[in-house]
Amino acid sequence: MTNKKLLFLMTLILFQTACTQTPVRQTAIKKIPQAQTPTAKLAHTEPVIYKNEPITVEEIPIQKPATSSAISASETKARPALSPAVQSLIANAEKSSKAGDFDSASVMLERALRISPRNAELTYQLAALRLKQSQPRLAEDLGKKAEFLAATDKALKKRCWQLIAQARELQGNTQGAKEAQLKADSF
Repeated sequence: MTNKKLLFLMTLILFQTACTQTPVRQTAIKKIPQAQTPTAKLAHTEPVIYKNEPITVEEIPIQKPATSSAISASETKARPALSPAVQSLIANAEKSSKAGDFDSASVMLERALRISPRNAELTYQLAALRLKQSQPRLAEDLGKKAEFLAATDKALKKRCWQLIAQARELQGNTQGAKEAQLKADSF
């Protein structure tokens, strides 16, 4: 194999691995010693290996977004900033939901969740929408996820457990609904 072919293959492999890894910060460079090809007896350089360290992003607390009227001032304590794309999707989802187009609203909320997957309020809104769409099992699962993501937001946790109670009631699980309501009342 010629040097050009070998260099091309190594570049291709490096490119593919770089596309599949998480963002990294270059902190240490380690060169592999040069080796010779058996046929051409020409030296070539091995790829450079970087030490992987994940990049962290700080969450910045903000006031509630203008598009989310269901959020009270006490619930906006330490929420990350929403991107303009997410704010637009939320606004469009609210318009669709008010117009009775729940399918369109759920598609927009799902898109927003792909952009901001750990947003508890978005997850709760999608759960409430699933309940309106008569999908109580999915609503219950999303409610549990939203409750988990809510962390210290007691008001949101309470709303999540109330939604879970409604979903369980619709599924015919009256005992589970009572337990969820008791959990909601504890907040």
